Amino acid sequence: MFDIDTSELTENITAAEIERLRELAQVRDAVLSRESRALNLSRGWMFAGLAGLMLSAASAAIVMTSRDTEYAEYHYRSQGVLELAESLDSFAIVNDSVALEDETRRALQSTMVARLDEDYRIVGDFHGRSYIEDVPGGRRYFELVDDRIVSQPTPMRWFMIPALVFLAGALGSFFISFRWKR
Repeated sequence: MFDIDTSELTENITAAEIERLRELAQVRDAVLSRESRALNLSRGWMFAGLAGLMLSAASAAIVMTSRDTEYAEYHYRSQGVLELAESLDSFAIVNDSVALEDETRRALQSTMVARLDEDYRIVGDFHGRSYIEDVPGGRRYFELVDDRIVSQPTPMRWFMIPALVFLAGALGSFFISFRWKR
């Protein structure tokens, strides 16, 4: 394109001009070096953003793939200790409003109220609608009061916090990489 005769140029150039050309080469090297550092800094922020995005996705995946634990829970209640000769529904008279009308039933009701000693148990095994347990001084008759399915949240749900923190860090790194150029 340009037809420059270098032999003629080197004959006509002075020492001062050679020194100036050397200074221009140093300036060019300095500008290229600064641009290279800025590009490397921008790439570093991009890689930090990518790493934060990957860690955020991994933490969120841990939370989404772990499941809550579900189990059955059975609530049994015994109103008191029964003697071996007593029937299993002996404590039913405690809540009987008809017993107040008869003197002997009222006396029996007051003795059973005095013997009330409720025991409330929550167990994970189903023992039927009722079960009997031998205890010192007699036996206890437990009746099923309630049953429910309990859902216990997964302990891995705390990984959502690092997922959000890594996501915010990744977005900040990308912003710095694209906008903060020196």
